[in-house]
Amino acid sequence: MNEASGLSSLLASGQFLHPVDSSVPNSVDLVRAIARASGSTTVDHLSGTTHHVQTLSEQIGSADHILFVLIDGLGMSIMEHHLEVDGFLRSGFRRELRAVFPSTTTVALTSLASGTWPGTHGLTGWWTHFPDTSVTMALLPFRERFTHRDMREGGAEAAGLIHAQALWGGSGRDVHIVLPRSIRGGSYNEWFNAGAVSGESVRTKKLAKRVRQLVRASRGPTLTYIYLPQVDSNSHRCGPYSDETGEAAREVERTCGQVLKQARAASRGSVSMIVTADHGQIATPPERELLIRHDDPVTRYFRVPPSGDARACQLWLNTDRPASEQLPEVEELLRRRLSAIPGGDSQYTLVGTDELIQTGLLGPVDPSAVVRARWGDAVLLSAGDLAVEFVAEDGSFHGFQGNHSGLSPEEMRVPLIIL
Repeated sequence: MNEASGLSSLLASGQFLHPVDSSVPNSVDLVRAIARASGSTTVDHLSGTTHHVQTLSEQIGSADHILFVLIDGLGMSIMEHHLEVDGFLRSGFRRELRAVFPSTTTVALTSLASGTWPGTHGLTGWWTHFPDTSVTMALLPFRERFTHRDMREGGAEAAGLIHAQALWGGSGRDVHIVLPRSIRGGSYNEWFNAGAVSGESVRTKKLAKRVRQLVRASRGPTLTYIYLPQVDSNSHRCGPYSDETGEAAREVERTCGQVLKQARAASRGSVSMIVTADHGQIATPPERELLIRHDDPVTRYFRVPPSGDARACQLWLNTDRPASEQLPEVEELLRRRLSAIPGGDSQYTLVGTDELIQTGLLGPVDPSAVVRARWGDAVLLSAGDLAVEFVAEDGSFHGFQGNHSGLSPEEMRVPLIIL
C-alpha cells in the first residue's frame, strides 16, 4: 500500500467520508432527535451527543403521529439516479446525512433502535466475531456463520451480545414496529422491539391499511417505525443502478405515499413522515472482487476467518507474533493478489484497529475493552469498486453485484426526507 491509499489520505481526498462530520449530521443524530421529539429523556444520557441533535429536533417538529420509515439501501446516489426530482420522496428532501460505519444494516439498525454509536453497541458487520466464545455469527437471523445453527440453541440471546438497549420504552408516544412479512420473530427482533407497544410483520400491500388502523385506534401520540428492504435486496442481486433496483425504489416511493395518505385520513391530529436509509450501495462487478479461499496462503496468518463485510473486512491474526510484525507480510500477500485486478492494488487500505478507533470511525465514544476486542487486529477497507470476500470450505460466498459497509460516498451518503 502506498501513502496515497492510506486512511488519512482517502479521508482528506473525499474518497472516504467520515461518519462524524461537524457540518453533516449522522443517522445517530437523527434517531436521538426523533427520541427527543417523542419525549424521551433517556437519550440525553447517552454518550457521543453532537450539536446536530438540536438542529434536527427543530426540523422534525412534534406532530401527533410520526411515521419513521427506514428504506434499506436508499443512499443519495441511488435516490438521485432512480427517483424523479419532483416525485413524492425527493419533494420532501431536507438534507444529507452520514451513515454509521460500518455502513451495513446490522450495525445501522442497532444504532437506530438504541441511539448509540457502533463503538458503544459493539456489532461490527453482517458477520460479528465474538472472541470470548470463538463464535462468528449473523445477528439479524441469529445464526452461526458456517453451521447456520440457531444460536439460541446454545443459550445465546441478542440482548446479551448487544451493549445497548432499544430506546422505544422511554418514549412519550405509543411506539409501533411494523416489519415486512418476511421478517418474523427471532432473538434480534425481540431485542429491537423491546419497549414498543406492538411489533408485527405485515405484507407490503397491506401496510398502508395497517398503519391507518394503528393511527385510528391511538389514544395519544404515536411513533410508527416501518422497515422497507426492497431497494437493498435488489441492489445486492442486480446492482444499485439496475432497472430492477429502480423499480424497487419507485415501489417503495408509492408505498410511502399510500401510507402517509392513509395515516392522515385516519388521524384526528397532525401526521409527519420521516424517511431515511441505513446506508447506500456501490456497484461491485464480479471481476472487481477478491475472493480469499480457505486454503489461500494469506489465511495461514488468520486465527479465525475474516469477519465484517465485503467492504470492511476484519482480520484476526495469529497470536504467536505481534500483529505489527505480521501486518506487513499480510499486506504484501494481499497486494500481490490485488495486483491481478486492474488498479486493485491502490483501491484498499489496511488499517490497524487501534488507528481505526483513534480516527473516530466508530463514533465520538470510547469503545469498551469488550467492544474493542470484537474488531480483531486490522480492517481491510475497500476503495473504488473493490470487494473482498472469504470463501467457506463448502464454496459459499455472497457474490453480490452491489455492496456496502465501507466509507465511499455512495455508501455513506443517505437522505433525510420529511413529509
